[in-house]
Amino acid sequence: MSVLSIHIDESGNLNLSNRQNPEYCLTMVFHNQDEDIATEISVLNEKLENIGWNESFIHTMPLIRQDEPYAAFLREERIKIFGSSRIL
Repeated sequence: MSVLSIHIDESGNLNLSNRQNPEYCLTMVFHNQDEDIATEISVLNEKLENIGWNESFIHTMPLIRQDEPYAAFLREERIKIFGSSRIL
């Protein structure tokens, strides 16, 4: 029997009244557990390495809000990190 995993996460500025950045993100991941995603993970890691993010994770709330560990990144650099997670 095939198993479908569904992951939903929301990130961003949860208090729009006192933050400078009003961006917000809703992410949904649908993954058929019978399908190997090792290739997609490798592509993601390579994209992140190419833009100078040498971690194996992306936490979108601090990325959007420019909190640690992304505080030193320029907006354009944070957009590249965020965009690297788009694997279709």
